[in-house]
Amino acid sequence: KVKYAQHCETNEAVAIKVLDKEKIQKQNMGAQIKKEISIMKMVRHKYIVDMKEVLASKTKIFIVLELVTGGELFTHLRRERKFSDEQSKFYAAQIAEAFRHLHSLNIVHRDLKPENLLIDDVGYIKIVDFGFAKVIESKSYTLCGTPEYLAPEIVLAKGHNKGVDYWALGVLIYEMRHTYSPYAQDIDVNDHVAICKNIVKNQLKFPPGCSDSPCAKMIKGLLTTQPHMRLGCMAGGAVDIKSHMFYKGFSWNKLLQKEIKAPWIPKLKSKQDVKI
Repeated sequence: KVKYAQHCETNEAVAIKVLDKEKIQKQNMGAQIKKEISIMKMVRHKYIVDMKEVLASKTKIFIVLELVTGGELFTHLRRERKFSDEQSKFYAAQIAEAFRHLHSLNIVHRDLKPENLLIDDVGYIKIVDFGFAKVIESKSYTLCGTPEYLAPEIVLAKGHNKGVDYWALGVLIYEMRHTYSPYAQDIDVNDHVAICKNIVKNQLKFPPGCSDSPCAKMIKGLLTTQPHMRLGCMAGGAVDIKSHMFYKGFSWNKLLQKEIKAPWIPKLKSKQDVKI
């Protein structure tokens, strides 16, 4: 459970993730929780939710997090149905910057999806949920993540690294622009076997008139089956994404300074108001 709280002395508003020690022990999740906390201690970035403190009682663990008040990107996307190129560009750029930071620490997130992206009070992104994150210096063979966002190397158990995050970014951009996931189109989203078959086939289709746009070319570059040929994974690293034609004229410096006005700013009554 995640609860709203205020610091008694400073009145700072925070979110507290409450974990039950008995349930953790029964589900044999102790090592995973320790790993998640360890990774979050390593990370400090403006587009990643900040972990402030970890506290404990005899029965509970309390992870104190930065309060992000604008709700999930998932909710905003479903309300809008789909985003424009400019909206998609704005949100994807922040994720790319966050991934650049994580990958510099050899951390792979492995669970990018709209539900794990919160919007702050000025309309910018915060990546949350590091339950599947891992420090990977070579390759990992763990099967984890959300089926629609799995990279083919995870599905085929070939071993994976940071490339799976850039694949997931390609899926997310596609979903933001075209409403649905590229590998779950016209099938039951709960049919994970069918989704995984589509991922391995990677027969990427775009709506009529969209296949040659800069956005489509960015998506194709990210959704490349061979990880070493994927945008973000080649010699240029994340710079290949930042210099792509999709971002022509885009100011990355202004983005980092939060000087670009967000396409949607949540209407909040106060800094403690929280969108559900």
